Amino acid sequence: MRRVLPWLLASAESILAVLSVRASVSAMRDGRPWVDLDLGVYLSGAAAVRSHDLYDLLFGPVHLPFTYPPVAAAAMWPLTLLPPDVVSTAWLGASVLALAVLLWMASPRLALPWRVALVAAVMAAAAWLEPVQSTWFYGQVNLVLAVLVLADVVRPTALRRLPGGVLVGVAAAIKLTPLVFVAYLLVVGRRRDAARAAVTFVVLAGVGLLVNPGASWTFWTSTVVDGQRVGNVEFIANRSILGVWARLAEGQAPSTIAWLAVAATMLVVGLLAARFVDRRLGRVESVLVVALSGLLVAPIAWVHHFVWIAPLLMVVVSRPMNGWMRLAGLTIVAIFAWQPVWFLANDRADLEKALQVGTEYQLVGCSYVVGAVLAVGWLVLLATGRTGYTSDGSGSAVSARATSKLTDASTSDIETSSAPQIAASSSLDASFWPRSTSDR
Repeated sequence: MRRVLPWLLASAESILAVLSVRASVSAMRDGRPWVDLDLGVYLSGAAAVRSHDLYDLLFGPVHLPFTYPPVAAAAMWPLTLLPPDVVSTAWLGASVLALAVLLWMASPRLALPWRVALVAAVMAAAAWLEPVQSTWFYGQVNLVLAVLVLADVVRPTALRRLPGGVLVGVAAAIKLTPLVFVAYLLVVGRRRDAARAAVTFVVLAGVGLLVNPGASWTFWTSTVVDGQRVGNVEFIANRSILGVWARLAEGQAPSTIAWLAVAATMLVVGLLAARFVDRRLGRVESVLVVALSGLLVAPIAWVHHFVWIAPLLMVVVSRPMNGWMRLAGLTIVAIFAWQPVWFLANDRADLEKALQVGTEYQLVGCSYVVGAVLAVGWLVLLATGRTGYTSDGSGSAVSARATSKLTDASTSDIETSSAPQIAASSSLDASFWPRSTSDR
């Protein structure tokens, strides 16, 4: 019975995870406008990958530009050959799988059935975190990129033959935000991995140049420094410190020099904190520190960028610590369950007011920034060793009780711009763009 019980528990938890994910996806996507909005932009950009005015075109019902590097459009081009419904389903499935893999890499090294049960239970809860739901809702790529980064850092057995830093470089080439992890690799002493990440990034940028020289020149000389292309900095959904700053200043963003000084200082502090956590605890925890720090100092950090809260939840529930620290960790994660502003906005008029600057909603809109700052501080406090938190010395902290369950037979770790024209409609647009214009 003792041998059967762990497998029964793992099976039950897995069923719970499947049901929870299904309910979460249905609640977020069914009957709502703008489903797969970002995925539609990806595919429309991919279809126009050879166009010299790739970054002048606008796509979809709300006229969004393609904001990723040219190589990202080229990488997604094969998907344009498939039926849109197939792409949508496969993309969502890949994102759900990415969440499971992300949690697996962040979990302690337990015997297989216990680890499966733990990952499934946390996945059932993480499916209801707003960053995860928003990634699934808009068809974003964030969870997949998080897997690439964490896999590169923790170096699971399955990837040991792949040179370190390559996956970070790939992630950064697709979406520039993972570039912060190149600095992280340097700070924690993995200089060769950092160099390989930088080289991989440059090589892939060169591939984009070969695919579309004109668009590449436009992107790297103007688009990449145009922060307003991806949205107004003061927009309520921008969860960076700059966004909060601009909103509290009634839409007036600080001077470039002032913001760069603040951002650089905070980024240095975040990287030093990540090094401290890396040395005292492990790689998973240090990655979370630098990921959240990077989002805080980014010019724009949308809700769906904060998918790193999911592995943080795994850290909270799986690592040994005193009761007060666990309660504090769960409270921090709960901040990311839903933006309070959506509770305050009961109808379209309220929502429109919530999206403007200079209202009572702006302080409420600071919730993610506060949560991210608290999360970084919480992780650093764990690293002080005063909270009952211990490390197994292999990049994953586990309790003595959990260590007794480790087995050699365990599976290896996996340790809105003013463009001159609207894009022409295509078969992609017809299937991906929602017809409803009601609020989310």
